[in-house]
Amino acid sequence: MKASSPPPHQQQPLSPPDIPSGSLLNLETLLAALDAIEIYISSQGREEIEDEERSGRPVTESTPENIEEIRSIISDDLILQ
Repeated sequence: MKASSPPPHQQQPLSPPDIPSGSLLNLETLLAALDAIEIYISSQGREEIEDEERSGRPVTESTPENIEEIRSIISDDLILQ
């Protein structure tokens, strides 16, 4: 019976000579894809990856005032108790 190898998260990292050549090809493909994405984003006039501010529902915040307001609403509503 052949001994099973440990799960991937428990294996020792590979040194460069042990890395299969296909893995390097995958890395090259990934880098090429990232370059293509960067070129596309630049061509759209965007320099940042963050979303631009836009109209619509505002971002919600958890503040002590908001928390107290919700607690008050819950305590006043008999169905939610």
